[in-house]
Amino acid sequence: MNQLCGSGFTLDSIDSRPILVLGTGECNAPAYLLGRALEGAGFKVKVQSTTRSPIHEGNDITRISQFKDNYEDDIANFIYNVNPDDYRDIILCHETPLLKPLIDRLHAWRAISARFELQPQNANHAKLHFFRP
Repeated sequence: MNQLCGSGFTLDSIDSRPILVLGTGECNAPAYLLGRALEGAGFKVKVQSTTRSPIHEGNDITRISQFKDNYEDDIANFIYNVNPDDYRDIILCHETPLLKPLIDRLHAWRAISARFELQPQNANHAKLHFFRP
């Protein structure tokens, strides 16, 4: 939690909105684990993931955000029904370096980057790097 607080995240906020932990690409399981850790620390948390599958707006799909992937493959990614104003913080989980499409999304949502880096000496451990632009 200390490292997360270094990115501008506050533990003692009176803001009652939930935190959105958003997994991107292949970084969905770590997003879920981070969400569980935050929930265990007493926060209201919602975990969601991006997809490469386009869906038309209508019925239960009320909002579509489209952006380029963070793997430099130029593939469109989507997130549905996310209004950044509904969350006290958005934590965007990824395993790639901070490239322009990802930085643009962080700025647009005033989000926190959570980059997961596998540790070469132990493939079962990862290091978290938090950053808010």
